[in-house]
Amino acid sequence: MNTPLSVIVSAIQLILREDGLSPSVKEMVERIEMEAQRLSLFTRGLLSFTRKEDDPVGEADVNQVLQEVMHFLKYETQKRSITVVEDFDFRLPPIASDVNRLKQIFINLIMNAFQAMDEGGASF
Repeated sequence: MNTPLSVIVSAIQLILREDGLSPSVKEMVERIEMEAQRLSLFTRGLLSFTRKEDDPVGEADVNQVLQEVMHFLKYETQKRSITVVEDFDFRLPPIASDVNRLKQIFINLIMNAFQAMDEGGASF
């Protein structure tokens, strides 16, 4: 599924470079791009869940996981004009968790928050 989605997103980006798009068409194409990228994140999440079924639970540094997730979502914050204030507590001990599943949980929570901020803003 990710290959067709990549083609769709690439085609959308080419369309958005075209001169003379009406504001309503541009808005519709940008919405399609956002939903295609959201679907791509969702399919990647499904793949990570299915691939990691047999992985044993290990130790996860929550701060490190969140930093990696925020780096992964940096494009989304810029595209949506959202400022994320990161305030980590590095005294937290590691927790027993599957790192990939923990990342997917954080991605889902953060993307839901981004979607609730249609006009940009700040997230603390």
